[in-house]
Amino acid sequence: MAGTLSAALWTQSRADRARLMESQNQSLERRRTCYITLNTAARQYLTGMGNYLRALQHDEGVSATLENLEAARLVYRDSYAESQMIVPNAVLDASRTAKKRLNHAYGDLKRYGAAPSQHMEELANLEQHLHREVWPSVGALRKAMRADLGVDNQ
Repeated sequence: MAGTLSAALWTQSRADRARLMESQNQSLERRRTCYITLNTAARQYLTGMGNYLRALQHDEGVSATLENLEAARLVYRDSYAESQMIVPNAVLDASRTAKKRLNHAYGDLKRYGAAPSQHMEELANLEQHLHREVWPSVGALRKAMRADLGVDNQ
């Protein structure tokens, strides 16, 4: 009788462990998918800002690049909202920093884009800001996501 009971407990323990591992694997895969989407969206949003900035500076293709920027911003907003619900705090902190810098740069770009000929110096400074502050924050976000996935440990 003891053998039957211990076998049942052992079988239940193994089943519980298997369910736990499956749940952890699903959680990891869900975060991985979210990270891919968020990283892609952040990079496209930032690239869209750079393209719009250059269009303003050269007065070429402004409408099309603004339309692309707005589309990229919406995709980023949605992916960021999803990530808030599933990412751990370390990644959430990095994503907040990147979001703050992206949105601040976007606000400046929209403000200067209303009258670009009057803001050429500000637009040039914004270009430097994108390279010195915003791109590195997106890179830090990517690094935090990779660390959470264990990619940097391989």
